[in-house]
Amino acid sequence: MNTRERTRILDWNAQIDMLNYEQILGISTDATIEDCRRAYYQFAQCFHPDMHPDADAQAHDALCRLFQKGSEAYRVLTHPSLRSRWSRLRQEGALRLGDLAPTPTVDLTGELPNLHVQCRSGGAKLEARQAALAFARGDLASTSRHLRKALEFEGGASLDLARCLEALGELADGG
Repeated sequence: MNTRERTRILDWNAQIDMLNYEQILGISTDATIEDCRRAYYQFAQCFHPDMHPDADAQAHDALCRLFQKGSEAYRVLTHPSLRSRWSRLRQEGALRLGDLAPTPTVDLTGELPNLHVQCRSGGAKLEARQAALAFARGDLASTSRHLRKALEFEGGASLDLARCLEALGELADGG
């Protein structure tokens, strides 16, 4: 990896938290799903860690973080209900889907059994189902672990998973 490329990656990493989803992918707010796909492909070509096998540890960590943020942007902008929520929050000044979202009380007993339906990836669906089973057994640690994995599979872009994980944490803390 040359110095210029490394500097570009580290600069992007330093700025990524100040960018909204459209800015991350370099598209307009009215971009089509196909526009989002093309932009994400270009983003992945630049920032996927596997595209930079010679990156040092700092650059590799930055690439992983950048790619995660780009994946989150792609998931939100190509999922109709997430994009709709995002549009409302963006108008309120949010940079990420979860920034200004209210955190309503979550009925875990009611939500966990059907949470897998809200997931887009197969891995997240499987983990959400496992979380529901663990919760039914009363195993809060396993439930939490499965919800975290599901959220990872979704690229961090699932408010439903995040809300359930937060509610589970409150339950485990006795709150």
